[in-house]
Amino acid sequence: MSRKRKMASITSAGLVFAMLLSQSAVADLGTEQVKAAENTAKWVDTEYVVNGDFESSINGDGSITGWTKSTGSGLFVTKDEWAKNNTTQFTKIKDITGDNSLSQTIKNVEPGTYRISIDQDGQKDVKSGLYVKYLEQAKELPATTDWDNWETVTTDEFTIEAVQDVDICIGGDVTNGYWGDIDNIKLQKLYETKADDTDSSEENQKGYTISVNQTDVAVENGDTVNLEAKITYDGKEISELPEGVNLWWWVDKWNDHIDGLDDGTLENDNGSGKTLKAAYTTKSAGKYYVVAQLKDADGNELGYVCTTITSKAPEIDTSVDNDDIVVAKVKDLSSDFIMGMDISSVITELGSGVVYKDYNGKVIDNVTDFCKLLAENDINHIRVRVWNNPYDSNGNGYGGGNNDVATAKKIADACRSAGIKMLVDFHCSDFWTDPSKQMVPKAWKAIQLMRRLQL
Repeated sequence: MSRKRKMASITSAGLVFAMLLSQSAVADLGTEQVKAAENTAKWVDTEYVVNGDFESSINGDGSITGWTKSTGSGLFVTKDEWAKNNTTQFTKIKDITGDNSLSQTIKNVEPGTYRISIDQDGQKDVKSGLYVKYLEQAKELPATTDWDNWETVTTDEFTIEAVQDVDICIGGDVTNGYWGDIDNIKLQKLYETKADDTDSSEENQKGYTISVNQTDVAVENGDTVNLEAKITYDGKEISELPEGVNLWWWVDKWNDHIDGLDDGTLENDNGSGKTLKAAYTTKSAGKYYVVAQLKDADGNELGYVCTTITSKAPEIDTSVDNDDIVVAKVKDLSSDFIMGMDISSVITELGSGVVYKDYNGKVIDNVTDFCKLLAENDINHIRVRVWNNPYDSNGNGYGGGNNDVATAKKIADACRSAGIKMLVDFHCSDFWTDPSKQMVPKAWKAIQLMRRLQL
């Protein structure tokens, strides 16, 4: 074979090998693309278990917040620097045999796939004798591997089809002579996500969110603003808050809200921490900052929304409305029923240009015709106030009708001609009096007190 032919053969072989490499690379790339599109699963810690890390207080009777402990149980909480969370651990002791159990009812667990997770440490290669019991299932805790060698144990997964309570129990006969610890009991939820779905990260899937139907609203003084919070957990809206999670409504006027008012009324919050609705009634012109704050049992904030309410004084309509004022007649009144009104100012009103008209549009320009019009409309009693001398030294009236005796007599004559009875309201003064204000008439000032009493 010639050199040239050999070179051709080698070149052909090289091309075949290169093509195989290329095809292999393409196949590998396709496999990676398929893998990237496949669903992946993540176990995410939930907030359902109350005091699962045993950080809440231990009660004076030895009970543990959130948990029910069997009588004489060898399980107790103690503070220890070697705890899994470096603060508190849940310890099993060897000297008590028989039933040793710790249980809790987890409230309102949403549908999904779950498992229970527990951290444990203890004597090397020795089983504690405890089981994790849940939904009629049980898992024995495996042998611990050594002191302060914490390991996480998980149960088999289980499925919740509808919202329900789940009872969990850690209990059993403690192995004779065994010492060890457990900590951080959690209910974990399984999430299936796509590897290329950035919105499916643990941070975006886990935890609570809160929103409120109104966050910036303008009203008039005295108006009520109705607020409603929407709470989601792991992307799903919940209608009731689980045990250990509370929603607090309050009015903020601190920090960035020092210009806020708090003289209104916050309603519909019964103080339980479970109310998703609230209403705030404003009182003054200004801004109100109403806060909806979601917290866990330890007081940690899970979410916060502030609604700004801007309140202003109502606008006053100063325009003149010329529409007719109609008062409907009350039917079937007895013949002696008193239908009365005060017309003390009618003479000064007519003299100052006020125009009264009857139903036919005829102008009423004197007190006699005015009283006849009243009588035709079933007025049968008139009240008239009488002042002693309602004028100053220059003859200017004090106002309010300037009702001296002469003015009252004119009104009385008009009432008599119309068949209307009159009630005279004597004011022993030159102007208005009432129980807290009694001005002596000018004409009486020089008269001794005893003489005044005789007048």
